[in-house]
Amino acid sequence: MPITRNAIAAAAAPLGLLSGAAAEARANHEPAPAISHLRASTEHLPSTAGVLRVTASIRHARVCRLSSARRVRGLPHKVRCASGRFAASLTLPANRSDEPVAYALTLSAVGRGTRTGRLQVTVGPAGTFSLAVGREFACARVPDSHVDCWGSNIEGQLGDGEVGEASVASAVGATGLSTARTVSAGETHACAALTGGAADCWGENESGQVGTGAAGRPIGRPTPVRALAGVLAVAAGGPFTCALAEAGTVACWGADLNGELGNATVATRALQPEPVTGLERTAGLAAGEAFACALEASGIVACWGENTYGQLGDGQSEEPAVTHPVAVSGLADVTQIAAGTAFACALTAAGGVDCWGEDGYGELGDEQPGHAHLLSAVPVAVHGIAGARAIAAAERDACALLAGGAVDCWGAGEQGQLGHAHAGASDVPVRVDGVGGGAALAAGGNTFCALLDSEQVQCWGSNGSGEVGDRRAGELRAAPAIVAGVP
Repeated sequence: MPITRNAIAAAAAPLGLLSGAAAEARANHEPAPAISHLRASTEHLPSTAGVLRVTASIRHARVCRLSSARRVRGLPHKVRCASGRFAASLTLPANRSDEPVAYALTLSAVGRGTRTGRLQVTVGPAGTFSLAVGREFACARVPDSHVDCWGSNIEGQLGDGEVGEASVASAVGATGLSTARTVSAGETHACAALTGGAADCWGENESGQVGTGAAGRPIGRPTPVRALAGVLAVAAGGPFTCALAEAGTVACWGADLNGELGNATVATRALQPEPVTGLERTAGLAAGEAFACALEASGIVACWGENTYGQLGDGQSEEPAVTHPVAVSGLADVTQIAAGTAFACALTAAGGVDCWGEDGYGELGDEQPGHAHLLSAVPVAVHGIAGARAIAAAERDACALLAGGAVDCWGAGEQGQLGHAHAGASDVPVRVDGVGGGAALAAGGNTFCALLDSEQVQCWGSNGSGEVGDRRAGELRAAPAIVAGVP
């Protein structure tokens, strides 16, 4: 076939599909719509799915329309979009199958013709890893839907039926769990969301945080949470627990002295799940020592509970109890949240990280150790972080998983939790030695863990109860070590 001038012009055209009307507009020297920098906040979501942020630069269009070949709540999404930036948040449903689910998304810019751009996003299969770290213990949901835990078992938080063991330095199986989808670790208890929409918890139960309908002695094996169904994910905090339902609502139970149950009251505790006030389109949860935060499908964040250190992020502090969700100031396009003891962080669609709350040890990572009163009641940007894919927060430190698989951490470091040779605090991110090919992060207490692409788990930091999981309890681990027996 001969090469013609028209063929050369077509080959040089920008990517996208031009309709006949658009071609006619070009012929008449009238600008056709254009789409550039079409991106999703991530191309791969875990089986629990969650918020996806789609952005693009638009020129010469009147209307933009985002659609999907599969059914997605909130799509098609149609807005006016002259020249400028297009942005939309959507919540993809959880994947309960053993195979990944692909979503083909199409953005159409309509003006003097139509230009289209396409993306594909994958939600992982239910049979994938989930990592969680509590105070002096950790758990992993392994691909066969069982849960393995290691570290301190004083309160039965390993779920193997035993209570009172000071240290278990390699993984043991939580009894009776065979349909776990995700796992979450609180201070001294843990929970798993199950494939049928139920949830099991185990460990310390002094405030009723296990959800059996009673408070008292530790529970050493997974036990169903009463009056709870349709669970998508669970967030275990201090002595309380919250669950995200598939409908986008949130319920919490356990201690409530600081309003951490978010039900517009303060009480000693609640022994069964109580609805959190005003949350209807929640896509993610994070729980700290005595506060919790929700990521809404719109990409904003709301928090409730103790606000002594500004950990609710609404510009206020020195509040002992806020009993209903309040919006975190100035945040948008958030795709993940994480909570430490008295601070929280948010990952944005652009790959940056913002943190707020207590800053006595550099937890906010913004190179400003002299914050007034050692806190910031509004989000501040973590210094130098770009292209982050995931975040995790521990007691007084946080880490970010970067696009290349490396991990940067900041905050307190006296237990080696920043993962480099020189233990000590840092108010700016430092690179963790020896982590490459990281796929997920988890944190709690003074320990961090990373899931590698090889499906091995590395942990570092405090190891007094064997929470690093390398068969040797005792000395801290300033360099990541492989957890024995996982997977």
